[in-house]
Order: sequence, then C-alpha cells, then structure tokens
Amino acid sequence: MKQHVLLLVSLALCSVACTPSAFIVASGPVPEGIVGSWRLDGGGVSSNRFYDPETLEFAEASMSGQYITLTVDGRFESGRVTRTGTGGCAVARYEYHRGTVVVRDSVLVLYSTSGRVRNVAPCDLNADYEKNDVRVESLAWRPGIAENSLFLASASLVREIPASVAIAR
Repeated sequence: MKQHVLLLVSLALCSVACTPSAFIVASGPVPEGIVGSWRLDGGGVSSNRFYDPETLEFAEASMSGQYITLTVDGRFESGRVTRTGTGGCAVARYEYHRGTVVVRDSVLVLYSTSGRVRNVAPCDLNADYEKNDVRVESLAWRPGIAENSLFLASASLVREIPASVAIAR
C-alpha cells in the first residue's frame, strides 16, 4: 500500500514539474541586432493580428509562413502556418506561442508559457483539432549580412517591424 501511495505522489509531482514551463529559466537580454519582428520573406503570415489570445481565433492565411518577435528583455511571440497536400483535402496547421527566450551563442531557446495549435483537415475529421500547446524549441541562428535579415537554420527571415516598435508592443 505504501508503494502505491509513493507512486501516486511521484506521478502527481511529475505531472506538475515535468511540463515544459517547469523548466523555464530566467530569460536574458536578446542581442540588439535581432530585437524586433521578423517574418518569412514572401510568406503569408505576419505578426499583425495573426492570433487573438482573448477569442482563441487565428486569422486565415492562404499561404504558409512564419514570424517571430523578440524583445530586448527576453520575451518572444511566434506564429507559423504550414500546409501539406493540394486541393480540397490540403491540411493546414496554425501554431502560436508566447514565452521567454534564452540566447546561447548561436541558438535561441524558446520556452513557451502559452500557445495554441489548430489543425484543419477537411477530409479527415480525426485529424481536425484545436488545443493548447506549450513546448521548448531551439532555433539555430546567425545574424544576416544586412541589418534587415536574420537567418534561422530552416529559413531566412526579413525584418517586419523595427526594434523600437517591437519593444513598445
């Protein structure tokens, strides 16, 4: 009986402590050159009204794309739309995350404290869902040659909103 109680206590503690937000470390300053809002060049997603946390609504995006906003005090907001397939059965995935960022050399570690994912699958209702989502994500980055570019391992982003505007948001 004592072992069962110990197991239940361990599981309860892990359910609280093993969530990504339990591992959030204090954010630090973000390098001045990458503070601001960035978006995938030519993508269909921007930081302007992409997601409303009050209504839990995503803005419709006809094209894939992504954005990330970084503040000097170590916060981030990001959004992404990916599309797979073609025609009437194409699947769209909308993602939104907000949290803190830690910069370690050439890696941005994003610790989301809140987030939402919506999967739209017109031909497979089992794959059609919307849910809360928090996670830890690492992005390799390097400053661009020009001041208006930021290179992530997966994409080249262009400046969408200047640093002074992003800080005030």
